[in-house]
Amino acid sequence: MNDDSKNENAENIENHESENSESKNIESGNIESENSSAETVPADAERENIKSVMFGIDDVAEKRGELPPETDGTEEDIEPDFDSESFEERYWRRIEEEKQKKRAFIVKTGVIALCVSLAALLVLIFIFTDTGAIGAYKDNFMINYKRLFPETDRQVDIGATHNDTGEQGYIEPGGAEIRTVERTAENVTTVSFDGAADAEFEKYGGGLVCARTNYICFINSKGETEWETATSVVDPLLSVDGKYIAIGSEGGTRLCLFDGSELLYETDTSDKIRSVSVSSGGDTVITGDRENYKGGVAVYNKSGQEIFSWSSGQNTVADADISSASRRVAAALVNADRQVYSIIRVFDINNAESSEMAFEDTLIFRVDYTGDTVTGFGDNSLVCMTSTGRVINDRRFDIIDITGVSGDGEGNKLISVDSAGTPALQVYGRKGVLEHEIITSAQPDKTDINGNYILYSSGRSVMLRRAGSDRVNEYTATMDILELKLISGSSYAVIHSNSIEFVTI
Repeated sequence: MNDDSKNENAENIENHESENSESKNIESGNIESENSSAETVPADAERENIKSVMFGIDDVAEKRGELPPETDGTEEDIEPDFDSESFEERYWRRIEEEKQKKRAFIVKTGVIALCVSLAALLVLIFIFTDTGAIGAYKDNFMINYKRLFPETDRQVDIGATHNDTGEQGYIEPGGAEIRTVERTAENVTTVSFDGAADAEFEKYGGGLVCARTNYICFINSKGETEWETATSVVDPLLSVDGKYIAIGSEGGTRLCLFDGSELLYETDTSDKIRSVSVSSGGDTVITGDRENYKGGVAVYNKSGQEIFSWSSGQNTVADADISSASRRVAAALVNADRQVYSIIRVFDINNAESSEMAFEDTLIFRVDYTGDTVTGFGDNSLVCMTSTGRVINDRRFDIIDITGVSGDGEGNKLISVDSAGTPALQVYGRKGVLEHEIITSAQPDKTDINGNYILYSSGRSVMLRRAGSDRVNEYTATMDILELKLISGSSYAVIHSNSIEFVTI
């Protein structure tokens, strides 16, 4: 074999070995590539398992596309990609989201609890408040409710009916059962009284005290005159409290005080008398015309001595009353020059101290002083205040017409009203809170109150009933009625122009 052949064979062997080596390297590279791929699969599966444990199966399944993502299409709802958010960042972000949800839940729960507490507080305030705007709203609501649904345990029907005693009666619109009082010698006594149209009458000691010009007497509930005496008073104004009787000449100056039939004093005042009021202690307060002033207030003790005097230079003195509990006087002052308003002023006659309260858009024409409470009756209002001037109640009748008022000296008040053609009687307590309302079949002409009993008339029909009761006693008077006086819960006086009927139930 020559040298060229040998060299060629050697070169072929080297090339073959080189190809084998490259083949081995390629195979080795493929094996390593396969081994590398085999090692990556377990790492991804492990990562998915960890995610499933830490974030929930649904999150992983959603990432894999096995579940549809819960999103409304906004950018805020798109979850960050796993490749752009690290494992720890996603973990702590979820922790922060859970904290925010808990904070939001706590805030929402606190707001709901606060709203419930405020609502409960408002309900309690509404339930236990009977004054001001809330009291007026509750009263008007109850008035309208009672008009729609009268309080009665029997059917309300105009017509004949019979009660448990077999007596015939009828049901009036307000749901009350009417019982007729027959005129017999046992329950009705008629007493002649000349000049009754110009006389003054007040209930006193279980009967009636009557005063006319130069004359005063006492008639008991049976119609018997127990005592009578002459006086020096012309056109008398009459006031009684306890055992004392005060009479003063309207437009004159004569003032007298009686203890029953005994005359304690008679004197002339420095003012022309417009009103008279006596206390159970024997002090008498008068209002009068005073020169160079718009009125004055003066107090006389039971010996006839003037112990207090006050003049009003700006406001007209409409009325005054004196408390039986203390030596305090309440005066109603009115002014309608530019702006309509009233003032109730309370004087302590022992030390000349005073307090007052103004009430706008009303003319208070009468005041009653019972205990520590002053009640003012206005053309469109009923107000109550303490001796120190604190307002207890300020009730306005803007859509209701007041047609009459009366009181019993113990703080009970009866107001006759007309609401859009619906007549009614409203009973108020000492603090001015509405306690009862009675819908009547006709507008009452005359009214009176004594404790829980009320008396009213329409034409010649006289009704006596207890407040809150659905039973009414009706009496038909013999002639036109000038005045009613409720002596007790079972007896009253019907005053005519020249006679008095004493009725006992």
